[in-house]
Amino acid sequence: MNTKVYKIMALVLSLTMLVTACAPAATTTPPPVVNTQAPGATAIPQPTATVEPVKLVYWGYLSETEPLAKILTANVDEWNESNPDIQVELIWQGREIITKLRTELLAGTPPDIISQSDSELFPSVVKEGLGYSLDDALNTPSYDDANVTWKDSFIALQPYSDGHYYLIPDSYYTSGIFYNVNIFKKYSLMPPETWSQFLSVCQTLKDNGVQPLAVDGAYGFFPGWYFTWLASRIVGDEEFRAAALDKTGAAWDNPGFLEAAKQVQVLVDSGYFQPGYEGTNWPGAETLFAQGNVGMYLTGTWFPAEVSDKVGPDFDMSVVAFPSVEGGKGNQTTAEAWSNDWMILNSSKHPDAAVAFLKFMTSQKAMSEFASVQTPAPLKGAPLQKWVQNQQVILANATKIMPRMHGIQNDNPEWTTKVYWVVDDQLVFGQLTAEEFIAQLKEAQIAFFTGK
Repeated sequence: MNTKVYKIMALVLSLTMLVTACAPAATTTPPPVVNTQAPGATAIPQPTATVEPVKLVYWGYLSETEPLAKILTANVDEWNESNPDIQVELIWQGREIITKLRTELLAGTPPDIISQSDSELFPSVVKEGLGYSLDDALNTPSYDDANVTWKDSFIALQPYSDGHYYLIPDSYYTSGIFYNVNIFKKYSLMPPETWSQFLSVCQTLKDNGVQPLAVDGAYGFFPGWYFTWLASRIVGDEEFRAAALDKTGAAWDNPGFLEAAKQVQVLVDSGYFQPGYEGTNWPGAETLFAQGNVGMYLTGTWFPAEVSDKVGPDFDMSVVAFPSVEGGKGNQTTAEAWSNDWMILNSSKHPDAAVAFLKFMTSQKAMSEFASVQTPAPLKGAPLQKWVQNQQVILANATKIMPRMHGIQNDNPEWTTKVYWVVDDQLVFGQLTAEEFIAQLKEAQIAFFTGK
């Protein structure tokens, strides 16, 4: 059996080999000529021969009713009207886009472009060799200014571990504690800077009949954020990531991790989460907060965009960094930063056309309305509305930047979902004590790596 046959058989088990099955077929149709330079630049002569329009299929991670989705849809419509030679079909796939992508890859009908967070794309798509390298394209002129490279038009770009660029950001985020400004004013509360202040605010809110915290317990990502942050503040960022990769599980014996678990247990035992949080699924918690029924909510700065069209006229909120922990050995100013991104699959038959389209989508004009729906655009000089303005403060005060969830999803996504979030849910749901949580985490981790 030759090598190619082996690869094809491996496709079912590994997305890496799916690239072979979905490799673009040779085409004799000449690609359309698209002006990707700054507006006003010398026009590029168009071919005289009649050619069939290129069709690009673009999968988005949003649902079509979300505020940002409406803006992106309008941008795609504008592109299609101005570029008859390159037509883009936009399909909103929702948050389960990666799962759906696997199905289409197996069927040999993947899209040309997908979008999702970097913490999803890096470990589950780019890692499998499915990305089209954008290194050369990023060194060409941006859409808005022929004297500025596309790469230099962004606030930041994150290369993959191999040093190459595969992702183009459509938005740029950090995480923190969102708080209801009106509730805080009513009870003369200050945004908490330390963990002890955070707990004090929680108790004050509860004493006054206000639910202190909301969390989507049915989605392990959200409850897991508390232990992640506390472990990083108390023990250290890199120590937390190293413990997650320790095949022996012994790293969790560090007493700082037990202390972090005890602080999570305080939140649970004190009743600071909303009733029935164990079964609350996204976007339940953020809806409670947007309705003015909750004092604080730990989440990412994508949040205001998701509720900007659902809040009342008097609603007001802001965000602060996750509190420092007194006596903690970790970096107390570390901030998370990540992006939601577009990625061109290397199975696309028209990567140059896809690049031209993404240049347009990352132009100042295309992103000019992002601020209206509280979404931080990734471009230099892009405005921020007040609900996310503190993102700049959080990042400016940080002496260290980490990926979302402090990088554990990038390091080992399977461990994160099958071990960490599963055991952490039991802690956050009050089913395990802090001591039992550490013991169970070690046991599950050893079993996980032993089975590899």
